[in-house]
Amino acid sequence: MYFRRLATTMKLVEAQLVVAIRHGASARVHAALFTRSSSLMDELEAYVPTSQAELRDMVGFFVRRSSSLQRTGDGDRALEIAMKLTRQYRDRDLPVEADQPYASFQPARPIRSALDPEELAALVSSSPDKIALVDEQFHILGSSESCARSHRSTPIGMMGLHVAEVVGRRAFEQHKRARLVACFDGVPQDFPYEVEDPLGGAQRLQCRMTPITDRTRLLYCALIQFVDTGGSSSAVPEDQDVSFG
Repeated sequence: MYFRRLATTMKLVEAQLVVAIRHGASARVHAALFTRSSSLMDELEAYVPTSQAELRDMVGFFVRRSSSLQRTGDGDRALEIAMKLTRQYRDRDLPVEADQPYASFQPARPIRSALDPEELAALVSSSPDKIALVDEQFHILGSSESCARSHRSTPIGMMGLHVAEVVGRRAFEQHKRARLVACFDGVPQDFPYEVEDPLGGAQRLQCRMTPITDRTRLLYCALIQFVDTGGSSSAVPEDQDVSFG
């Protein structure tokens, strides 16, 4: 759904701006990112939902934004929009789902590491793979439908969560933090791990973490991709990791 793509782009641009400020990018870069962020928010606020699911996404996005920006003008504005949407479409007969307004995109493997927010959001929003995007503070900026569904959520529902909230604090500290830190140091990660199979045993997956830079070479997020290697085993290793699987 197109709103998810817009929302993911917005979160990525915000992450890009934080990194640009932290690393002392030029005032011109800051201004361009502020302008892009403002333009995206205007699009999100003006967007007209095309399905019930997209309406739920919109309400969820603005409620979450209001919560994260508590006691600020932006937070109040986001809550007002969520309430307005609920009232405005309460009696509308929207279809259950909407057709995708953009062509399906099949990502290459490995995914190239230089992608601007618009390209990255388009890739994740249309990918059949399990993909998550994470910022430097380990918060989820966006995820594919497949990844979110594996956690009984939606891409909007996953947005803003800390990785530890998804995988569990212990699993995060023991297995994921060091990998993500290395990824944000510019070192791609590629490693196998196993997740529990509901039918018993374990499923083997390959986890790839790619540091993503923009066209100015600022590293602003990590792309985590999960690939089913088609294998399984009867025993689960001691360091089993169930993250995003």
